[in-house]
Amino acid sequence: MRYAQAAYRCDLFPSHSLRADAAVCYCRVANPYLELWLKYKRNPAAFSSGVNGEYTLSRDGKHWCSVRDRAVSDYAWAIPSHAALELIVKWASVVSGDATRPRIAEIGSGTGYWASLLQKYGADVVAVEEYYKTMGRHFPDTVARNGVEYLRAHGGCEDRALFLCWQFGDDGHSYLREYRGPIVIFIGGPDIYGDRGGGCTMFFDEWEQVDRLHIPQWQGLHDELIVYRRRGWESGAMGSQLQLQQ
Repeated sequence: MRYAQAAYRCDLFPSHSLRADAAVCYCRVANPYLELWLKYKRNPAAFSSGVNGEYTLSRDGKHWCSVRDRAVSDYAWAIPSHAALELIVKWASVVSGDATRPRIAEIGSGTGYWASLLQKYGADVVAVEEYYKTMGRHFPDTVARNGVEYLRAHGGCEDRALFLCWQFGDDGHSYLREYRGPIVIFIGGPDIYGDRGGGCTMFFDEWEQVDRLHIPQWQGLHDELIVYRRRGWESGAMGSQLQLQQ
């Protein structure tokens, strides 16, 4: 696919407050989810004829809803782009201090779609999904375990960036509580209180936002990628910084 200008806008934030994403419609590896989204954006009516397999529009006319629901089941809640994958890999490299060894722990990895693409982008990915047997078809190496249990058993994954995609409420709280590393990469939209941190605002006194990226969105949704860094952390001094905070 070639680079293309995004044919959509973010209704929640002015464009100048968002990171420029010239590659939003491009990916350097096979990315059928992004391709599906682009086809729908260009010609929603085509999905009513069944030419896109089982991706057909509902009879009640809720086009984006019927297509998105199937896409979420097949792929993921959020749509990966080249820019999003590169940004995640970049910040994961900060944790290890080595651009050639980006290390990521995705907790609640679902089908493993994001994990599979991140691996193709050169990342060392651990994908953890409690319901792997029914979900993790895109990433065969998915660890079938509760996320909190996994973090506790692996020292809070302090040597990896924590990637959370649409992890809200108690789950999101629990993962942040157990994580001992310096970088959290979050994808999600505002909750009913307008919080873009997945309901985890109570933890953000400990974290500072350091990066932000507009990603492809389904109609009516306002999810984006936000990167948080543990306050007071400096590359190469993670262990000592965490000890000071405890």
